Amino acid sequence: MLGIHLGHKKPFVRSETKMLTIVSSYLWDNANRNVEVPGICPFCNNGISPALVSRSSSANQYYAFVFKCTHPDCLKHFVCLLKSDDSTRNFSLIYCHPKESGKRPEKVLSDLSVRFDTLYRQAQAAELIGDYDLASCGYRNA
Repeated sequence: MLGIHLGHKKPFVRSETKMLTIVSSYLWDNANRNVEVPGICPFCNNGISPALVSRSSSANQYYAFVFKCTHPDCLKHFVCLLKSDDSTRNFSLIYCHPKESGKRPEKVLSDLSVRFDTLYRQAQAAELIGDYDLASCGYRNA
């Protein structure tokens, strides 16, 4: 086991990324480490406290962490780049892939058409990576 989740502190929003994050404690090398992690799954947009699956070793201050969504309807994996602080040995979130897909469409629309929900989320994903032409086609198609 790579880390034991020991809980999380109050959520906050990083101003640079506008991503809702939480600070979770993990047991790592026989010491508690505070790790800033996404508080919302980038796939299902549900509030989560993600499970640590894997982490890279690094000679510099940057580490890749693989997390798993803890929402029972999702359980998908995502990767985050974190930076270690040498003085506190805690980790700050730099980037998460995939990015949060934004708001989900209203449940009424999703219930009416599963295809709408799929097309809408694909269009959001295209918009997040800057492919606005594809996103606009996706939104119109949805």
